[in-house]
Amino acid sequence: MTQMMALLIGLVLLGPAATAWAQAALPEGRAKQSPSSAASIAATVAYVPLKAAVCVLGGTAGLLGAIIDGPKSSRVIGNAACGGTWVITPEMVRSREPIDVVAEAAAP
Repeated sequence: MTQMMALLIGLVLLGPAATAWAQAALPEGRAKQSPSSAASIAATVAYVPLKAAVCVLGGTAGLLGAIIDGPKSSRVIGNAACGGTWVITPEMVRSREPIDVVAEAAAP
């Protein structure tokens, strides 16, 4: 019984790897896209905490703006700080799309 369980676990773990080895090489378009995809994932993991910090600071500044100038300025500041890019895409890694850390603020 123990040997059967070990064989079953081995097949479950090695099954997907065996089918991956049997697949043909990636087409050229996908082969070029893979490094950009991996870089976009790594960049997003590093970027999101920084973007969250900008959003929190913008929210704090928005509260101060609401106290000083009213709720419209608070909304503009908050939308500018929390808007923009949150996820880095492969197109952004390839410099085909801009990364907007802060969204354009509309006049109150």
